[in-house]
Amino acid sequence: MKMIDATAALHASGQPANTPIARFPFPDHTQVERLLAAGRAARSAYMVTLVERAFRAFGHGITGALRMVRRWQVAMKTRAALERLSDYQLRDIGLTRHDVDVLVGHILAGRVIGAESSEASGPAIVLPVNRNVSQGRTRRVA
Repeated sequence: MKMIDATAALHASGQPANTPIARFPFPDHTQVERLLAAGRAARSAYMVTLVERAFRAFGHGITGALRMVRRWQVAMKTRAALERLSDYQLRDIGLTRHDVDVLVGHILAGRVIGAESSEASGPAIVLPVNRNVSQGRTRRVA
């Protein structure tokens, strides 16, 4: 390893050998304390925002899971109620057995208003109209 003389290094840099080297101005004690306090405050603010974001994400996860469970409950109750109806009663309200499965699928996907709250997460569904039922001869099933 080659050793370099300090005076040779100064001469190599183009500065005369008798020029004093500029020293780094170190801050005094009060400036250091202010810098440390500002750093601690910035770190605390950053940690607060990180914790807030983490709790918000956790809350959204719990809320989403609860919505999913509620939708599943509504879908199963709807399926049970519609499966108890006869084919005639389903046809009377404009549904088929296949429409029951489609409706339950839409409830599980969150596209039916009223499945868990007053608003749905997707477009409202439109079930196909049963053309076998005349509009004038429908009756209510109790």
